[in-house]
Amino acid sequence: VSMGAGVTLVNNLSQVVAAFPVLAPTAGAVSHSLLKLLSCANTLGRLASGLLSDRLAARMSRVTFTVYCIAGMAVGQVLLWGVGDAAPLPGLVAGVFVVGWMFGSLFWAIPTLTMELFGARHFGVNRGLVGLSPAIGGYVMSTLLAGRVYAAHAGEDNECVAGGVCYRGAWAANAVLVMAAVGLCAKLAQRRARRGGPVMRSRIL
Repeated sequence: VSMGAGVTLVNNLSQVVAAFPVLAPTAGAVSHSLLKLLSCANTLGRLASGLLSDRLAARMSRVTFTVYCIAGMAVGQVLLWGVGDAAPLPGLVAGVFVVGWMFGSLFWAIPTLTMELFGARHFGVNRGLVGLSPAIGGYVMSTLLAGRVYAAHAGEDNECVAGGVCYRGAWAANAVLVMAAVGLCAKLAQRRARRGGPVMRSRIL
């Protein structure tokens, strides 16, 4: 779910920018700049999350660390939801940066979390199954959900230029779904803490 929320922005960034009439004259340049910001934040998120997770390993499990990463993705969705029509650029910059950073963090977390939770014996199979999550989440949240929200506000030319409302419903739904994922992952962290080790050692997911 949290990965799907990130994919929603990655796949629709150009249309998100073009939806704001105030950005129309420079939509191409703004989209290009925000895409660069997204890529840089993604890379920094991957690097920083690995380093920070190692530094906090004595005080915080990687499952708990992932909970905070998912919560950060929810924050990014809320920032995008709150982008105003009069001056959208600051909100877009903040939302793109946070979502990009957390998207990178979660890409780092997936293989590490899979190893920690399920062990090394069937790591290849488990990693392959878990690796489907961005594709499934991206299709449901980016193609189906965001696509329908955009289409609902589009004109006869199938383009929406009504500002933030073009995707606001998608950001709100994403935020709710990601917060649900925070709760589920927090329960997983508690369960693991009670057991004092991996939830399922050396088993296929």
